Amino acid sequence: MRLQYISPLTLPRAQPTSLETATQASVYIEPPEVDRLLFRYAPEFIDDPAQTSLFSGLGADTYVSPPAFLVVLPQPILFGYRSLAWHDHFCNDESGTNPVDTKRLLHSLASQDPFPNEDTGLKPAQNGDGFDLNIARQPQRHQAGTAVVLCSHEPSNYGSFLFRVLPKLYAVRTYKLSHLPVVVYARNPAFLELLRLAGVSQAQIIQHDTGALTTFDRVIAPSLRNPHGFLDLESHALFQQLARENSCTGGERRLYVSRMGQTRRGNSTRQMLNEAEVVAAVIGLGFRVIEPEQLSLAAQIAAFASADIVVGPSGSAMFNVVFCRPGTKVLDIESEPNWIYAHTGLFASCHTQYGLFIGAVDADDPLPVHRRFRVDVPALIARITQFMRR
Repeated sequence: MRLQYISPLTLPRAQPTSLETATQASVYIEPPEVDRLLFRYAPEFIDDPAQTSLFSGLGADTYVSPPAFLVVLPQPILFGYRSLAWHDHFCNDESGTNPVDTKRLLHSLASQDPFPNEDTGLKPAQNGDGFDLNIARQPQRHQAGTAVVLCSHEPSNYGSFLFRVLPKLYAVRTYKLSHLPVVVYARNPAFLELLRLAGVSQAQIIQHDTGALTTFDRVIAPSLRNPHGFLDLESHALFQQLARENSCTGGERRLYVSRMGQTRRGNSTRQMLNEAEVVAAVIGLGFRVIEPEQLSLAAQIAAFASADIVVGPSGSAMFNVVFCRPGTKVLDIESEPNWIYAHTGLFASCHTQYGLFIGAVDADDPLPVHRRFRVDVPALIARITQFMRR
């Protein structure tokens, strides 16, 4: 099967009232139908006691948020993480209007490595014209009726689920699609609980199988609203509603988000070598230490929603800052530059007061990313103490 990539925004226009009845491939674009510029303010501080100079150029910046949209496709095939094919075309949940982003996407899909290839099985055509999809090599299944596709990149990652998948429910609610079944990768119990808290029942869920080809009578696929990690206003409002519904009242709450459990279970190589020392020190400052994966999602939301200050090493758990109240103080402990713009964009778009503290990577760690690191504990505690007084 030969496929050509197409930008969803080039499809014929649909109206929100015809999303469930459209008989041709079409797209509804939410107003405004142009790129939106989102401003990220600079961190309040960047502490670098090990003089790594990782983020010396980090400051205020502008993010470009593409138009949000919903694609309607009769009789499509869903394959890989998030790709949809019909006739001789395919697209995903991104707009495809930025040539640089599109070139990067197509280069990734041409890879034989399953992760950048997004488990699509796509292979560049020998003549360089599009991609070939071998539909005979994968199991196939069919879903009758109309379904909403909530699939996106990095389907098993919790942080990805928060900023890529859950915001799609804004469109589901706004355009009165909440009664339809949804296709989503939700094999993690935390994902199921998040969906339940957001109003999606387990009976509605069709588990996405990234290793199968799924055909449908019709799909409605909301777009990726936050491709760079910077939440648009609609996404932030959705998270704040969830926070209000699950928050608790009380006095000052100081929260430290620990990764020690992940380290013990061997789930991450990004180990803070002296985190036990950090934990003992922050407990002395009156912090509550949590390992979010040990809590229910309702309890996690409540903890972040009622916190006055959140401190922790970067990782998916820190994405729970989306549930924090505007003005919450966030101290993010970073050790590598790879995802800093997504992290700081998220913190800024949640209207937190955020700062960065940089740890020193273990020079003997051979890994290219997610390497072991160590922090200067006295310097960290001095910064936390100063930050709390502001």
